[in-house]
Amino acid sequence: MNNKKIAIFISAIIIIIVVLLVVVFKAAEPKDDSPAQKFTVLVRLNDYSFGTTTPKVTIVEFADFACPYCQEEYSPNNGALMSVIIKYKNSVKLVFKDFPLHDTSLDLAMAARCAGEQGFFWAMHDKLFSEQGQFATSALPNIASSLGANKTIFNQCFKSQKYLSDIKNDYLDGQGLGVTGTPTFFINGYEVVGEIPEDKLDQMIGQFLK
Repeated sequence: MNNKKIAIFISAIIIIIVVLLVVVFKAAEPKDDSPAQKFTVLVRLNDYSFGTTTPKVTIVEFADFACPYCQEEYSPNNGALMSVIIKYKNSVKLVFKDFPLHDTSLDLAMAARCAGEQGFFWAMHDKLFSEQGQFATSALPNIASSLGANKTIFNQCFKSQKYLSDIKNDYLDGQGLGVTGTPTFFINGYEVVGEIPEDKLDQMIGQFLK
């Protein structure tokens, strides 16, 4: 075999090895189109919800009343969550679950639930987010009263920590799902961490409604 044939043979071997390496590495790469994991999220009887009772899309949010990123979702200027839910009000339900992480979070969650037992959960929810960081926890009874709640009943509920077990259950539910921060959403069981831009949320809901 002359030198020319040897060179051609060696070149062919090298090309075959390179092709095989490319195939192996491509096969080892993660697939971008692999299906996302779907979680089963427990919705408890004492979890507050907003929207239709016969949803095609259920959004479960783990949130914290002291979390500024959660506040942004409900902002009247650029809050994506409520605007999209109102848009799809006949098809979507939002379930709110407490995931307290800050020093005042437990008191705020308790205040919302104590207002809630008198029918003012969502009013208190909106007030706590819209005025986040602007009041001391000692003002919570007055805030509840300003919304229409009976102050004496609210105080009894708040001081006895009546809904502590419900708040803890929500927190444990979140931990069981791997939640570590707020807001964390599960949209028909699919996890989305952090704030969701309105166009992205709208697109996601639209996909489920097809």
